Amino acid sequence: MSSDVAAEGPADAAALATASIEGQAAASDEPVVEPADPEARYRYDESLLIKVKGKVKKPQPPNEAEKKILTQKLQEEIDKRSERIKAIKQAQEDARNSRTTPSQPLQRLQALRQQFSTVLVGAGTCSSSCYCICCI
Repeated sequence: MSSDVAAEGPADAAALATASIEGQAAASDEPVVEPADPEARYRYDESLLIKVKGKVKKPQPPNEAEKKILTQKLQEEIDKRSERIKAIKQAQEDARNSRTTPSQPLQRLQALRQQFSTVLVGAGTCSSSCYCICCI
């Protein structure tokens, strides 16, 4: 296209640019055409409707006694399951705590190591000029 514009000359190029700008302006000046029938979007397919023969009965209000019994049963089930959840969480917490706190044999071993290190190092009874094993 650029070779065509160069061959035609600068006057033709300016006219072409002006025409394309006017074409854009003309396209945007045109009003947006809306559908002729504004109610068209509210139409529906009659074949998809459920056809009921005879009169439609009014639904019965729920029986309060039955509703109360059903609610109690469901609440009992909820309570039972929440107790199970609490038991599982407690078991997880106990397992987590048992990993952090040392077991009985491990505690005894740590106490013996501490006792052994105090016997080797001593309680500081030596003088500062001593070269024994506890002062080194």
